Amino acid sequence: MAGNKQFFYNTMEVLDETFPSRWIGRGGQIACGDQITTAIASTEHCMFHRLETELEYRSDIVRVTRGAHVKVD
Repeated sequence: MAGNKQFFYNTMEVLDETFPSRWIGRGGQIACGDQITTAIASTEHCMFHRLETELEYRSDIVRVTRGAHVKVD
């Protein structure tokens, strides 16, 4: 679990540097409203786990292909 927190903070840092004050929920022009907070709170943990697995899979593809365009179905 500690690794996940570190990944989360690293991701936030990259987003802050790449999109300063422009990504949702970080004080930019697009505020993170109550609807988003409610939706996240009501989402099952297994759905987030599946999302994380899919993102890891796709980032592995990008790494292996060195960024070449690949269509993933």
